[in-house]
Amino acid sequence: MKTITTIFAAFAGLVFFSSCSKQIYSHKEVMQSYHTKNDVIRQFGQPDEIMIVNDTTGWLYNCSDPSVFNDTKTKVKVNGVFNAGSGFNTIPVSVKQFSQYNKYVKFTFNHDGKVLNWDSSGLNFAERKANPLATIGVVAMVVVASAIVIVEMDPWKIGAP
Repeated sequence: MKTITTIFAAFAGLVFFSSCSKQIYSHKEVMQSYHTKNDVIRQFGQPDEIMIVNDTTGWLYNCSDPSVFNDTKTKVKVNGVFNAGSGFNTIPVSVKQFSQYNKYVKFTFNHDGKVLNWDSSGLNFAERKANPLATIGVVAMVVVASAIVIVEMDPWKIGAP
């Protein structure tokens, strides 16, 4: 029985620590890949709110409402996907102070339209790639571990005198 417990613990650890996908770009790397207003519009569409302070322009995207992001072609997803390319005719609201949302993305641009900085909350835009070899490995380990458990239990001798 000790062998079965050891095998089960090893198998559980393998499944827990293995992944069927691999992170390609972190959230920070994805966000830093947007350099201009056009890059941001191409990915996120028009902002929900715009705030102009001195020579900078801030854009806020409310990501708390999943219905806004359905049926789009962008890779960046939060409870669906953002409104870029979706045909939404969103007209940004000009504000003196941004509204508070649990999930949001903010960009600040200089007068030339270059991204000065960004901020986000409640989101993870890390890009992942499927890792089929890891998936095959996990399935193989499940089969092998199951076979070992069956052999260790020796079901053919259960109840034998």
